[in-house]
Amino acid sequence: MAQGAILEAERVRCLGRQWGIDFIDLSSTEPDSTAVGLVPRYQLERGPAIPVLVDEEKKVLYLAMADPMDLYLIDTIQATVNYRVHPLVAVEEDIRRRLQDLASE
Repeated sequence: MAQGAILEAERVRCLGRQWGIDFIDLSSTEPDSTAVGLVPRYQLERGPAIPVLVDEEKKVLYLAMADPMDLYLIDTIQATVNYRVHPLVAVEEDIRRRLQDLASE
């Protein structure tokens, strides 16, 4: 990365593959406002993380996370929203940018 050989998004995508966790590109994906409204902001900032989609039928919340291995955050959010959390890996800077966008709305 320091030499410019790969972008941060590619690095995170590769990590996701190694972990068996899907990557989501938040620079081109808009989080669903219904999903975002389910989780208190202080929990999202702790991660950082941002909900991107909710499947009401299956009771699943898809959560973009900088660290999708943060089981404490996953468990805390599951308890808060009463949905199963499906973690996705995303670039931390993109998550923080989306959180800032939400704060300014």
